[in-house]
Amino acid sequence: MEIIIKEKSYKVKYSIRAMMAFEQIAGKNFEIKSLTDLYIFCYSMVLAGMNEEPLAFDDFIDACDTDPQLITQLSEYMNKSVKMNEQLNKKADTKKAEEQVSLRELYTTLVVGAGISPAYVLDEMQWYEVEAVLDGYDLKQRENWEKVRTLVVASLQSNSSKRLKAQKVFPLPWDKQEQKRSAGKKEKPSTEYIHQFQEEAFKCINSERVEVNLDKLKIYGR
Repeated sequence: MEIIIKEKSYKVKYSIRAMMAFEQIAGKNFEIKSLTDLYIFCYSMVLAGMNEEPLAFDDFIDACDTDPQLITQLSEYMNKSVKMNEQLNKKADTKKAEEQVSLRELYTTLVVGAGISPAYVLDEMQWYEVEAVLDGYDLKQRENWEKVRTLVVASLQSNSSKRLKAQKVFPLPWDKQEQKRSAGKKEKPSTEYIHQFQEEAFKCINSERVEVNLDKLKIYGR
């Protein structure tokens, strides 16, 4: 999108660069709660699209006062960009962040942690991509920590006569979540399983020698 300010054309970009500029100017995490926040972010989108000498904030405000439709155009552009990302990201309405992080921290994770090009993150990356990359990055970190835990527990087990449980010896943040998930997915024994168990149990009771045909009885959960 392009806008005209004082007879000069300016390109506008809704991007992570614009959001980072907002945080730098406003001195807080990105969140639009007031008219002032809206003005600052609209100005940040103009800055994000500029390659030449930056537009002064006072000049931007003067242009908005002169042409009230300017801020309306920028707001409409921003809303369209947000809706497009929400449509492409099915998790947008259901997944809630546990804690709010700054765009600077997000940028560090994407560039330093995930190894994505800084230019791509700042100017081209869409929010539906961000979530996918973060999910992959978290999975990779989790796999690395699981490997470390396995090595640590194996080393301790060789010097212990008791069977060690990895989750107790080396607890990790996601262990509790996995336990809750497993508890929620527990299935009840099927009717077929119960009948098989009863048949084998009756044979044991009525037999002089207590024997159970383990091949015939399908152990539940195995």
